[in-house]
Amino acid sequence: MPSVASSEFGGRLHLSGLVSVVLMLYLSAHGYIPFLMPVDTVGDADGTVGITAQALFLVVLTVLALPYAKRLMSVMRLAAPVLGLAVLSVLSTAWSQDPAITFRRSVMLLGPTVFALFLHVRYGYRRQLQLLLLAGICAAALSLALCVAFPSVGLDPSMNDGSWQGIFPQKNVCARACVFFALPAVVLWGRSAQRTAAATLAFVLLGALLFKAHSATGLILMGVAVLATLSMRLLRKLRANESVVFCTVLIACVMGGLSFVASKFAEVALIFGKDSTLTGRTSIWAGALQAILKHPVLGYGYSAFWLGLRGESANIVLATKWMVPTAHDGFLDLWLQLGAVGFALFSISLWQGCSAAVWCLRHVGWEAAEWGAGIMLMTILYNLDETSLMLPRELLWVLYCLAFVNLRAMRFEARSRRAEQVHVHAAADVEPLVEVSWPEPVGVR
Repeated sequence: MPSVASSEFGGRLHLSGLVSVVLMLYLSAHGYIPFLMPVDTVGDADGTVGITAQALFLVVLTVLALPYAKRLMSVMRLAAPVLGLAVLSVLSTAWSQDPAITFRRSVMLLGPTVFALFLHVRYGYRRQLQLLLLAGICAAALSLALCVAFPSVGLDPSMNDGSWQGIFPQKNVCARACVFFALPAVVLWGRSAQRTAAATLAFVLLGALLFKAHSATGLILMGVAVLATLSMRLLRKLRANESVVFCTVLIACVMGGLSFVASKFAEVALIFGKDSTLTGRTSIWAGALQAILKHPVLGYGYSAFWLGLRGESANIVLATKWMVPTAHDGFLDLWLQLGAVGFALFSISLWQGCSAAVWCLRHVGWEAAEWGAGIMLMTILYNLDETSLMLPRELLWVLYCLAFVNLRAMRFEARSRRAEQVHVHAAADVEPLVEVSWPEPVGVR
């Protein structure tokens, strides 16, 4: 397992690190490749270029991961719930509405899952953050350059307000990538002069791109990510009684905010350009719940529910008069695809990840603990009205799996060190007693 001591920020970036950054960029864009794919192509579309690119991704990942096969096997126990989800996705081919799609995309999902484990065993915690920070800077810089030099490619064609999408297939995908790439920048800011400079550059570029993407949700969640990270850092510096007061005030503010939103829901929704149905989401959610009740245990197969006018999704399409691509809720989509079994596995992973995050924040205090806790929080928030869980070409699944394994490994390492220290102190206390109580041999002076 990686250790903080061997992962100082900075240092020479080897070929495997550069390749890892490229793979992060590819996944953050949902597999969309500007100039090679039509501008309105969603990265999850299984076109010829997309399938070829995904096959190349799997080949490159195999080359990177093979030298670390034994270490990958050793961390599988820590990653059991997320690996179980990946395996269940493949098994769902047996009961899928469209077995061909399920098998193809479930095999694709194995790639990002293994990529997360590779990053864990190959790089220390701080080096992981450095690679993510570099990927974020590259994504923002390339996107800004593309929008300026080739606006026909860099601007979202589905919007009439000049929203920027950059190297991403759509402005909301761009906004989500900005938020998640900004997390390591917030975590590393203020740690040292070098880290602060790199984090500031990343935050400025990502903030500019997010602003031009015209995503109100992205801007709000960027603010939430910053405030949550700074709150975690502050919380670690407070005494126990001060922490209780701080958490009480924070919970009261959150509950008050939720109560206000509930009472003024229509007005708040209007501020974000949505109506009281959240742009038709409530009708989609109602239809999705009805479909779940028909196959509650195993679902309809991984990536095999939203088939347009084929299968059960036809009922929702006809009811909403819209070719619905997702449930616009990651948790509903997960249940639709893998049923209660898949939802339970993810819930276990989320509980274990969040509990490990709380423990590490209290007892470890490393930057990676703050980043992991931020990933857990953002995963929950972003999947309330969007779907970004377990997509075959999605960086968020890599980040979630990586944060999950990191947090569990950090807690295991910290507890092991504590146990060793207790053992050493206990041995030091016992040894003098043994020497004193041992009888002196007769005749010795």
